[in-house]
Amino acid sequence: MVNMDYISIRDHVMKAIQAGYPSAGVYGEEIDQVFKSGDFLVKLVEGEHSRELGRRYKRTNRLDISYYHANNAKALKVAESLTEILEYITINKILYRSTGMKHVFNANVLHFYLNYNYFVMKNEVSEPTMNTLKMEG
Repeated sequence: MVNMDYISIRDHVMKAIQAGYPSAGVYGEEIDQVFKSGDFLVKLVEGEHSRELGRRYKRTNRLDISYYHANNAKALKVAESLTEILEYITINKILYRSTGMKHVFNANVLHFYLNYNYFVMKNEVSEPTMNTLKMEG
């Protein structure tokens, strides 16, 4: 199990979108400016970290990819292509599969939601051992 974090998932999703849409702006944080039509904003909207067994933990990342476009038909085509572009992402030579894909188009913004789940291992804490025990009796 590779050491992974939430930001790595978001950054690789942004790279995958940029590869699929090279002329679009792809952002990972809110910016003060108004987005142009055809731009993407990738945000982690929910994260979960739960213990599975021993030092093993499961992490779930819920991402919201916002796509700005006034044309509903164009936005739906983008939603269709995102299902293929983001079905799998590769990080450190490991393939991660997305789950829970869905999309909503509202007020000229396509919201494309998906999850990436992975496991992490907590570092083992070495506790000092007893030196010797002398028994009398």
